[in-house]
Amino acid sequence: MRVALCLALTWALSAGAVSAGQVDFLLTRMLGTIQVRSEPYMVRGKLSGCQYVFSALAQDWVYRKGQYLKVDGSIAIMFMDGNFGSTLKVVVNEVLPSADGTLTFSPSPPSRAYLIGSDYQTNLSGLVSALQSDTPGALFSIFNLDPTLKVLTDAGKTNKVTVAFNRDSGASDILLPLELDVKSSSEEGQRVRTQETGISFANCVLALLKDEK
Repeated sequence: MRVALCLALTWALSAGAVSAGQVDFLLTRMLGTIQVRSEPYMVRGKLSGCQYVFSALAQDWVYRKGQYLKVDGSIAIMFMDGNFGSTLKVVVNEVLPSADGTLTFSPSPPSRAYLIGSDYQTNLSGLVSALQSDTPGALFSIFNLDPTLKVLTDAGKTNKVTVAFNRDSGASDILLPLELDVKSSSEEGQRVRTQETGISFANCVLALLKDEK
């Protein structure tokens, strides 16, 4: 969500020109999870999936010496073609701040993306396919339900899961820790938290499993 990120610069812009250092300071305050929400995925009026939709700000210390990255996407449990599976959509945009406080977003899609659980188990072994999305900067990956379900079950207990992705088809991966209980973020970088997001996602998954038994 670009709007949420740009709000961090509002007070500085209203006062006139800002320095590159001020922009960097404001972006640093927003680092981490910006927002997560739970949404059902409906197909022809029928529940077909449950997803966490997330927005975050990260720094790339692997490829770009700390360049800011806006990372959006979704983590989902889906019922597809008569089978349960999971999906991960990761949308990466380079954030390029200028001295006047304006931000430019440059799409930079990864070629690999997956989840890491609390015990460092990943769901990459369950990858079925990955393809560039029609969303600029996005990679859409489809996984078998196992081991994603275990990763998300653990995440439901801790409200934490890590999204990993590469850049430029590189071998090394950037790690983005997500806090699933972050409902929103203020301009000062303060997080508003709620347990309702996790509860909503869990209830959705239970309803999905019940409907498709």
